[in-house]
Amino acid sequence: MNNIILDTNVLISIIDENDKWFKTTKEILTNLPENTNFIILDIVINESINVLAKRFESKNQPENFIVALSKMETVYFDKILWVSEYIKSYHFSIMTTLKEHKGLLNYNDSFIVNYMLNNNLSDIFSYDEDFDLIPSIKRISNSQRKLTH
Repeated sequence: MNNIILDTNVLISIIDENDKWFKTTKEILTNLPENTNFIILDIVINESINVLAKRFESKNQPENFIVALSKMETVYFDKILWVSEYIKSYHFSIMTTLKEHKGLLNYNDSFIVNYMLNNNLSDIFSYDEDFDLIPSIKRISNSQRKLTH
């Protein structure tokens, strides 16, 4: 089974059909192996809700926020991995990652990196190129990227 972490920008593009990445995401998801297991970290849910709230508020579309929230509530609940409890124990590793990469990775992305490294996960579906800074992490960002497991 291929375990793939979904990043915030991917989750948002799945939920918001008007997102700039929607078509690309749909194509990539269609081309991944059937045995792919998607993992959504709770911090990604948190960040996604915040981004969607701001997006729909700026467009004065509160009804679209409710629709997006409903999708997250029902469709993806079984894919959420509740990991926030590890933030305290990972904090100093996260800070080290931030320093090593001079802030090119933000705090949440640094947490994701540390979580992946500590749990032998190597694949992330993300449009954030900052994950390319970590040699052991393979970022999926286009339909040409093939899993090598």
